[in-house]
Amino acid sequence: MKEALTIVAITIGIISYVPYFIGIFKKTVKPHPLWILTNNPLWSVIIITVIDALAFFPTFRKSWKEPTTEPAITYALSSLKFLIAIFALEAITATTLLYPFSLVIMNAAFVIMLMYRKMTLT
Repeated sequence: MKEALTIVAITIGIISYVPYFIGIFKKTVKPHPLWILTNNPLWSVIIITVIDALAFFPTFRKSWKEPTTEPAITYALSSLKFLIAIFALEAITATTLLYPFSLVIMNAAFVIMLMYRKMTLT
């Protein structure tokens, strides 16, 4: 989904063409066939987690430069949502825990970075 939104945003000019974004986009698309071929739930989750982390880098980079463009509350609530989801898991294994845990960490780190940047710029 993120890939499709990126293509649409570039096409209609919402974001400018930056080689960095295109490079990240290519890196996030390449592992998809590997995910289909793994036949191992843990490896599938690891690949998807890496893809999601790579897809988050452009947002992190843009928000480092312009921290007022992203609302921290959205990411804080998302982190909370996935933290609650972790406690709702019936079976806690590496396969079920890795992805939501990574989202908690990425979103919380993003909120901390946004708050830090907003404080240092004011």
